Amino acid sequence: MAELVFLATDEASPVFYLPDSPTVRIRRLSDNTLVVTDGQMTVVGDGLYSYEFDPAATLEYSWIVDADPEDADQVTPGERYHFGVISGVTLARIETDIPAILVDTDTTIPASLTTIDSNVDAILVDTGTTLPATLSTIDGNVDAILVDTGTTLPATLATIDSNVDAILVDTDVTIPGLINDLNDPTAASIADAVWDEATSGHVGAATFGLAIGDILTDTGTTLPATLATIDSNVDAILVDTGTTLPATLATIDGNVDLILVDTDVTIPGLINDLNDPTAATIADAVWDEAIADHTAAGSFGLEVQSLTGAAPTTAEIADAVWDETADDHTSAGSFGDFVQNSLLTVAKFIALK
Repeated sequence: MAELVFLATDEASPVFYLPDSPTVRIRRLSDNTLVVTDGQMTVVGDGLYSYEFDPAATLEYSWIVDADPEDADQVTPGERYHFGVISGVTLARIETDIPAILVDTDTTIPASLTTIDSNVDAILVDTGTTLPATLSTIDGNVDAILVDTGTTLPATLATIDSNVDAILVDTDVTIPGLINDLNDPTAASIADAVWDEATSGHVGAATFGLAIGDILTDTGTTLPATLATIDSNVDAILVDTGTTLPATLATIDGNVDLILVDTDVTIPGLINDLNDPTAATIADAVWDEAIADHTAAGSFGLEVQSLTGAAPTTAEIADAVWDETADDHTSAGSFGDFVQNSLLTVAKFIALK
């Protein structure tokens, strides 16, 4: 909690009593929002007035005190308004938060430092060393190396620097230049290098260079001349058709986009549709087809439907047998022929009777 304290003055002297207590307005600076509007301040005494405010942590606020809120001339105009800033981060808050953290972690700063010191001492004891002794040993070894090689670090570095400078002078290069030369070439520079290569440098057996060279020799042409001819022909075609490559490509691109929009498809979608279906997918598609979509005469769909109708009853079979036309069943040796001959024999017998 922050306490805003204000001293009311009139002509630079404290005003021990004001009929109308001063008011305060507090605004949050991060978004200019007015968070306290004409808050009534409390009399402290001796011309002091206070107002308690709880600022949000890490935020800043501005305040303005009006010592004459009713415009009653209780102070001179030049001493009516007073300004200031309130910070959400205060020393008191920091002093409160740090002890709380130490309590939560069950530590204290002196204890932590003592633990670190003890651990370092234990490591030195276990390794049989001390920091000063270890540093002295390293320093001694470096000195011994320099003595053995008859060198000193400054002299060695100076020699290296001079040698590098001499190399750069001899090769007419600089370090920045070498670094720039390491940059990756662009696609355009690679293409230029390929097409600008001398044909005489690529005549090895079984190489593309030799193969192209042979073709050019046999046809009595050169790549530049051939490319120039192709370029001229393309230009002539574009002139004759009143088109340009960029415009034509743009038209094609526009038409493709319209087709994709009209058909409600996308290129990735079409590519996915090209994936080969599995045998199981094909079988599912065949057996899941709607019967009503396959009734064309002579089709397997119609034939299968005729086979899957309800089985005839015994009575229907009997009716079909006895309702058959006798003239359709006269083949020798058939039941139809046998029954007809038997009936004729019986008829003759009855007639003779």
